[in-house]
Amino acid sequence: ATPPGYQRRYIVLCHKLGIPVIFEKPFMLESKLVQDIVRAGHRVYPAYQMAYDPLIQKLFQLVPKPRQLVRIMAVQRVHGIPLEWKSSRKLSGGGTLIDNGSHFVHLAITYLGLPRAVQGVVGGIKNSIESRADAILDYEHFRFYIHTDWMSAVGKESRLSVFTRRRDIHFIETNQQRKLWTEEAELKNGWGKHLHSHYYLPRGLERNLRSDPLNLRADQMATDLMLEAFLSDLNNRSMNFVRRELGIALNTQRVIRALYRSARQGTSVAI
Repeated sequence: ATPPGYQRRYIVLCHKLGIPVIFEKPFMLESKLVQDIVRAGHRVYPAYQMAYDPLIQKLFQLVPKPRQLVRIMAVQRVHGIPLEWKSSRKLSGGGTLIDNGSHFVHLAITYLGLPRAVQGVVGGIKNSIESRADAILDYEHFRFYIHTDWMSAVGKESRLSVFTRRRDIHFIETNQQRKLWTEEAELKNGWGKHLHSHYYLPRGLERNLRSDPLNLRADQMATDLMLEAFLSDLNNRSMNFVRRELGIALNTQRVIRALYRSARQGTSVAI
């Protein structure tokens, strides 16, 4: 993937040539440039592919109204050491918060809207680049907690848990597994609680679990689905999709900047 620090150079070039472009997150373009591109009828699209994961989409379909939410917790731990450009703030824009945490900020804005305020803490800083970060997104009725860090070991771990008044919804993706499931507790004979688990898995992987198979192949990746959506928008010649996605990306960038400001100041920052 092209380092974020080079986004402007190549996107401006493609804009001048009238070439649609899809680029890797994190999003680091200024708002005026984006508005100029859209006004010219050209397409530029930030690749926040996690929002296209069918299991993630199903998770947010299961989320009730905000008043029923208790809290949301997200964790992403990935191997972030080998890429040399990640050690340059000029090229990367920051460390694990913008590199990995921006995925969850983007999801929050996509499905829940902008938070009222944010709080950020960063650690493991070397050359102005953080290797650990924690963030809190404050909504009216609940909080969205995010933890992200770069591991020294090869691999990845992504977790997203939504706790509601009726049930809990969990997503996990590692190098060994990828699944979504719900847990709902009920009283049993007036004593204790009985836990019901319900799994959502790619078709063909149910393995006798109490499962509702989704209509996707086991090898169908979020990146492929994102590219299909981008190409479909090109064929339809509609700018509505691009305008919506760029708006979410700009708000994601706005929240990430507020989180870094919060970490520097040690205070909550209003959005």
